Amino acid sequence: MAAHRLQLKHLVEAMQAVKVRDEGPASVLPALGILLAFTVVVPALAVYLFRWDDA
Repeated sequence: MAAHRLQLKHLVEAMQAVKVRDEGPASVLPALGILLAFTVVVPALAVYLFRWDDA
């Protein structure tokens, strides 16, 4: 399924754990770490790999 590859899936599951399963707010921190890493790594990779086409 495509939904399992989306990055927000982790955050949604963590927020459900807080709201539905009465876990503490700290249970969201790993999901936030995954999103933060994705937000830092992907743009850094794009900046490194992007080159203007000198035609």
